[in-house]
Amino acid sequence: MVDIRKAKEEDWKEIQRLNQKLFDLEYKEAFDRTIDPAWPVSDAGIAHYKEVVTSPDCCTCIAEENGEVCGYLSVNYKQDSFYDSYRKNVFVAELDHMFVEESFRKKRRWKSSFNKSGRMV
Repeated sequence: MVDIRKAKEEDWKEIQRLNQKLFDLEYKEAFDRTIDPAWPVSDAGIAHYKEVVTSPDCCTCIAEENGEVCGYLSVNYKQDSFYDSYRKNVFVAELDHMFVEESFRKKRRWKSSFNKSGRMV
């Protein structure tokens, strides 16, 4: 069974490892030739991974099976100025990035660590 949990500060390297696989795949398969495949190991990339596991404006979850990290999902929250003209204090959640190891896709063996209210437990 794959468990999903909130990322810890020390998980940034696993997120970097998985995101590097995503960058390599997207570049190699020509899905997105505008990305820099070296960005995940750059200073900016490392700072980003550290931020997504520590910032209160992000929610990053780790998927693991038997202690092996097999995927992640990162969401950020931000105020959306698009609605400022007629709504006040509109915040949106945006899926920033995610990746699941190929061998764990389409397996239907995922167990969430969220309770019924949608909060991490």
